[in-house]
Amino acid sequence: MRNFIKRFVDASSVKSIAVFLISGFFAWFPLTNTDIWWHLATAREMLASATYLYTDPFSFTPHVECWINLHWVFQLVAYGIYQVASVKGLVLCKAALFGLTTVVVYYAIPAAKRGWIGVLLLGLAVFEVRYLVLARPIVVTTLMIALFMSLFERWRVERRVGYLLPLIPLQIIWTNAQGLFILGPVIAGAYWMGDGLIAYLVASPARSGKRIDRTAIRDISAIAGAIVLSTIVNPRHVHGILFPFKLFSRIDPNLKNIYATNVSENAPLMTLMSNEPRYFVSAVIITLLLVVSFFAALRRFRWSHAMLSIGFFALAFMAKRNILLYFIVAVPILVHNFGLVNHPEARLKDVAYYRKNIIGMMGVIILLFGFTHAKMLSISPGNGIAPFRYPQEAVRYLDGHPVGGNMFNAIRAGGYLLWERYPPHQVFIDGRLIIRTPAFFAEYLSILDNPDLFAALDRRFSITHVLVPTALHGRYKGFAARLYRLAEWKLVSYDGAWALFYHEDVASGTGINLANQTDVDRITTQLKRKWRQNPEIYQEAIGYIRQFLLQLSLNTDPLATNQEKRFSGNCPLISWVHPSKF
Repeated sequence: MRNFIKRFVDASSVKSIAVFLISGFFAWFPLTNTDIWWHLATAREMLASATYLYTDPFSFTPHVECWINLHWVFQLVAYGIYQVASVKGLVLCKAALFGLTTVVVYYAIPAAKRGWIGVLLLGLAVFEVRYLVLARPIVVTTLMIALFMSLFERWRVERRVGYLLPLIPLQIIWTNAQGLFILGPVIAGAYWMGDGLIAYLVASPARSGKRIDRTAIRDISAIAGAIVLSTIVNPRHVHGILFPFKLFSRIDPNLKNIYATNVSENAPLMTLMSNEPRYFVSAVIITLLLVVSFFAALRRFRWSHAMLSIGFFALAFMAKRNILLYFIVAVPILVHNFGLVNHPEARLKDVAYYRKNIIGMMGVIILLFGFTHAKMLSISPGNGIAPFRYPQEAVRYLDGHPVGGNMFNAIRAGGYLLWERYPPHQVFIDGRLIIRTPAFFAEYLSILDNPDLFAALDRRFSITHVLVPTALHGRYKGFAARLYRLAEWKLVSYDGAWALFYHEDVASGTGINLANQTDVDRITTQLKRKWRQNPEIYQEAIGYIRQFLLQLSLNTDPLATNQEKRFSGNCPLISWVHPSKF
């Protein structure tokens, strides 16, 4: 183990540095995910109360009594980073951690097979899934998968149990940082079966010439068992162990699964063919390459690699969010398999020639991708927060014009509202759908699709104000338009991306009239001032306003000025902020 650590720590080669820099750069982009805010709010609440949260204190609507929050280690660490370095610190640490993850993945490739093809293949894979690398607990899972694979691969070569012992504390950390910790025992089981039982017990020693290493089998069996047992070290014990299976039920690709059909990150792979074809195509290409690589290395077939490939492909097939995990596992297996292909000595020069050409082509593609990513970063805000994602203006209005009663809010606003306004204000719903019943979520969606049902909900929960997006998440536009037309609701804050409504009983004044030139001029002036350093973002904001005005079917066009007429209807940042179904 000491030699491995020394070798890893001292690995300052150009290739490992290149892996870190390429992956870290592609994982660097403004904060886009909305769940990070409820994670931070949870950490703040745990520190304030000096206890683990067993129940949900954040929402006023029905939810399960028992909240199994196995992200608490991630939450406390993220909160500490935020307190020291704010949002930019979170983005930087996320990018650096993922860069480290890909370096560990690179070292899962056998030393003799590492090379520039492995470096560039990792870079291409990371570019394709970069927007799935979010500041959320998934970055812990990607690192743990990489560490598990690297240590098991090292054990397979040297058969020293010291390489496997760190997996036990790593599994405990994983169990208390992210709900997909069950993948640790899954990976251990694949290596236990593939490189333990099958490789040395089923295969005939007389035919293969290998001696059955019973000590190694005992070692990996003991470690795999210890990894499974260590998952019980969590605040909810047995309930915590069962938690991942509840998560898997939410990504069942069955069309009757309300979470798979209505949560963008849970969308099955096949549905991405029309919605987000890039993810679908990249996953298909990786899968085809994997299949070819196994046939190319058939004489030295690895059952552990086959089981890992099939298992993680199944996860990617079930939900878009798991494509990232699939790529982390697939790339080192690809490089390993193709590295086993033997070439006659007469063809070695041709192989070297083609390898250089492949490396050159991949290098050019990486440079082009890097230019594309750099261009996106050049027009992004300097505060590290993606535009249009968070209702910042609405929250400022709420703070300056407080009202009683409860708020109906969009799911993606819930986490930010918790961070900014709890306590004392609770939310209607947030990204923790795991604490909601399917019936509640179905009711929520039915209200968005049939705004006339909102009146009953209004009375049931004493709703006095409503906050919904009018950009990115198209499902809310019709709801917002319906509310705007109702006389009893007043639009009091609007920035092109988020609309805040007050009930007439608590609203002061007449509200914002989007058919009035003066009101719209005031909004566009504020946006121009806010985005004066980012004209592309300003034009995108104007586009969202125009789209909402079309949704309202207003007879007038308050945006018909020479400057705003130049807007073509395209949203330049739409490619990286990722609109979703709700």
